[in-house]
Amino acid sequence: MDAADGYGYSPAMISKSLNFSSFARTTFAITICLFSALALGAAPLPVDDALPIVGSDAHGHTYPGATVPFGFVQLSPDTRNSGWDACGGYYYTDTSIEGFSHTHLSGTGCTDLGDVLVLPLTGELNESGEYQPISCDRFKSQFSHDEEVSQPGYYRVKLDTYNITAELTATAHCGMHRYTFPASSESHILIDLVHGIGCHPTDAEMTIENKHLITGYRRVDGWAKGRLIYFAIETSRPFKKFGLEVDGQPLAKGQTDAKGRNLRGHLDFRTSKGEQIILRVGLSPTSVEEAKANLKAEIPAWNFDAVRAEARNAWNDNLSRIEIQTLNPDIRQTFYSCMYHTMCAPQLCNNADDTYLGTDRQVHSANFQEYSTMSIWDIYRAEAPLLTLTEPDRVNDMVNSMLAFYQQSADHALPVWPLYNYETGCMIAYHSMPIIYNAYARGFRGFDANLALQAMVETAMNGRNRQDEYQKYGYIPWVKGKGAATSRTIELSYDDWCIAQMAKALGKDDTADLFTKRSEYYKNVWDPTTQFFRSKQPDGTYQEPFDPKQVVQGNNVAAGYYTEANAWEYAFAALQDVPGMIQLYGGRKPFISRMDELFDQPSDLGDWRVDTTGLIGQYSHGNEPDEATPYLYTLAGAPYKTAWIVRVIQLTQYDNTPEGLDGNDDCGQISAWYVWSAMGLYPANPASGVYVIGSPLVQKAVIHLDPKYYPGRTFTIIAHNVSKQYCYVQSAKLNGEPLEHPWITHDDIAKGGTLEFEMGILPNKTWCTSE
Repeated sequence: MDAADGYGYSPAMISKSLNFSSFARTTFAITICLFSALALGAAPLPVDDALPIVGSDAHGHTYPGATVPFGFVQLSPDTRNSGWDACGGYYYTDTSIEGFSHTHLSGTGCTDLGDVLVLPLTGELNESGEYQPISCDRFKSQFSHDEEVSQPGYYRVKLDTYNITAELTATAHCGMHRYTFPASSESHILIDLVHGIGCHPTDAEMTIENKHLITGYRRVDGWAKGRLIYFAIETSRPFKKFGLEVDGQPLAKGQTDAKGRNLRGHLDFRTSKGEQIILRVGLSPTSVEEAKANLKAEIPAWNFDAVRAEARNAWNDNLSRIEIQTLNPDIRQTFYSCMYHTMCAPQLCNNADDTYLGTDRQVHSANFQEYSTMSIWDIYRAEAPLLTLTEPDRVNDMVNSMLAFYQQSADHALPVWPLYNYETGCMIAYHSMPIIYNAYARGFRGFDANLALQAMVETAMNGRNRQDEYQKYGYIPWVKGKGAATSRTIELSYDDWCIAQMAKALGKDDTADLFTKRSEYYKNVWDPTTQFFRSKQPDGTYQEPFDPKQVVQGNNVAAGYYTEANAWEYAFAALQDVPGMIQLYGGRKPFISRMDELFDQPSDLGDWRVDTTGLIGQYSHGNEPDEATPYLYTLAGAPYKTAWIVRVIQLTQYDNTPEGLDGNDDCGQISAWYVWSAMGLYPANPASGVYVIGSPLVQKAVIHLDPKYYPGRTFTIIAHNVSKQYCYVQSAKLNGEPLEHPWITHDDIAKGGTLEFEMGILPNKTWCTSE
């Protein structure tokens, strides 16, 4: 069966029904300005096409506020603070804003942060005789998207309830607010340390140091338990009065220091019409003094527009590292919006002087930039390989951050999902391994490779996360009350392959042999009868009952097998050994037929799970386990089938609207898939340095290579005749020579050069279809 027939779509259907929405062009002032520039013949800048608000609706969980690439501060509006769709603090369909907090997660499926919320308002704080707590929930303001602008490094909104215009921008460790007030004798700025996104304070302090400066800290019990943040807030003009409250009760008039669990404060002003009050806010993971020092280092003056311009320039510099050409402005906006989101995390977790709070809760001074907020289970797949090209200056620092975590952690292990250098323990396996090995294999040498291998081996040999059972049985057995036996086995075997490759590279043959053997443990959970990877009992028999469509939900049967997925989603997950996996299915033709079944299946599920989204058959693009699967057609000798399904995903699962991501962006991983795929490539095995060819969506992509790391200056990808319908590669050339295999390598890109595709509307079933 041809791919086009099997998927039930036709090029005409895609052209007619999958046109991108004009939402972003008609809603945001930045894009209106862009089209004006185009009309005058000016070339658009990548920063003008990146829309932070993409993914803030549906379940993308992104935030629209101001940050800089990989910044410690994410200054953004909060419209809700609890529930799954509050993970980014903002949900597009909400109609009120609680305030502007300084820390946010981008695209996660768990809540935390939302620290140090600030809200400007007017009117009496307590109109009745009885005191009411000055909570952000009580004073939240209505707003309209018609009066909202979201750009990289800048956010603006009108607070309709108070007729106040709020503007936000940021540096790496600081936020800057500019509030334009109406005439009022009762203008206020509320500071709420109780507010948090799915987290609650355990203790806090707020001090009025003088009529321009407020300092303090907040400790919370959230996803990262015990997390601590310090702050310093400066006002551009003195406040005439102030007030503090603890646990909903006011402190005595004039009292300048509050300590307790639930703290809030208000600063009072008299304003004339159009008067602006600016706030400079420094954050620190270590102390109030460092928060002040961060302010002094990064925002020494009161020039809001200058800080905004610096943030914009930083974004444009980073986004320009891949320059694309496309005749479709919606595709261009989708591309740069996705690329933007790949640069929102990992996040810096230090001070401007490079000191940071370690995993051991001690302050350390580093000769590298400390990063945390690493959604490792997600980003190792596509984002981490992408950053080796777009952000090479950060790669060594990110690896050093992992190694510092290993050295400082109580169990001497590499991180699983670190948030502010606290181990959340979220997700499975030890996927620091592919990130570290990929960095080393791609030529990064700014970290101790022997220490890295030591950390990898020690982490793999300890007993956490059921690894003791993995070592004992050669698989993780199904045990009632313990989860994800099958998926843990498959994913650990992939990580073991990465350890083996690292050991080979360092000449550690015995270690390489051990972990090469372990990298084949995925075969121990293969059931040839059902042709699925399945959980076994400790005695080696397969666990029953078994429903391949049942998705993990609570403590159901599938929860003992898989991670946020079902059997179909893990059916092609042994990415370290695709030839071996193909043989399990009986060869190329049965493998390809089984993949056809995946995409042809009805999209019904044994149980429904909120983050099982983007379904095409039983393939779920909105969650990570099977995101490389479309590219396995190519490795099995059917690249035209990869081309078709990749184009379907590109056009149905992404666009340039708030609903433009089909699931949790997971710190940029879903977005990274699009960036790679729109260029026509994908790192199916993320640590192999092999980029599989799919279906380019843009006419041209130029990757600008950093000469400090790469001998080539640029690598250019050109897709002749490409369009939404012209999705099939007819032939390819690398540096003018015919390309006879459907992939290129990292080294091909590193040396610089040109990859050219000839595209067509019908599949060429002779190009690269041999084994």
